Formats: sequence, structure tokens, C-alpha cells
Amino acid sequence: MTFISICIGGSIGALLRYWISVNLANRFPSKNLVATYLVNGIGSFLLGVMIGLIEAGKIPSSMITSIISIGFLGALTTFSTFSLECLQLLKDRNIGLFIQYILWTFVSTVMLFLLGSTFLSRVYSLLFH
Repeated sequence: MTFISICIGGSIGALLRYWISVNLANRFPSKNLVATYLVNGIGSFLLGVMIGLIEAGKIPSSMITSIISIGFLGALTTFSTFSLECLQLLKDRNIGLFIQYILWTFVSTVMLFLLGSTFLSRVYSLLFH
């Protein structure tokens, strides 16, 4: 059952990633960088939220965490595409954008994860305490 659940979560994540990429294709000249950055940022934030919920004891089932983290977020986010885009920037000798993209991605995704992991606990404390 877990295997099928992860497949379903992965299908949803992959479709969302595709939808984001297609919808950004005509809006940004460097559409791939924007789409990859966006899905990795969303994924980092949502993984942070999930970890925050686990630590707060709000997600009891390991199946739910597998569906979300391995399935949905695993298919939504993409380190391999990020790596390919970095390599392409180097091949194009676009060193400035290469450095900016790497730094911005790493710093902001870690910050988004931290924000996500503390977000729900802060909201919960404000609303219910």
C-alpha cells in the first residue's frame, strides 16, 4: 500500500512541476531557472512544514510522510535539473548568473525550509494559546 501511495504522491508532484514549467515558459526569458528555483523553493517550504508537524506530533502516520516527502516532494523538486542548469551556465560562460543562482538557491531554500518548519507552530500558538 505504501508503494502505491508514494506513486500517487509522485504523480501529483510530477504533474505540478510540469504545470509550473509550462506556465512559466512564456513569462520569463530564463524560464528553466525560474521554474526550477520555484519548485525547489516550494518543496523546501513544504518539507519544512511537514517536519514541523511531525515534531509537533501532528502527523502520526509514516505512510503520510512517505506520500508527501518521498512521493509528492520528491517528484516536485529537482536537484538534477538545478545541476544541469548550473552546468549550462558555466558552458555559456555566464559566471555571474552561475554564482548568483547557486548562492540564491542554496540560501533561500534553507531559509524557506526553516520558515516552513516554524511557520505552523507559530500560527498554532497565536490561534490556540
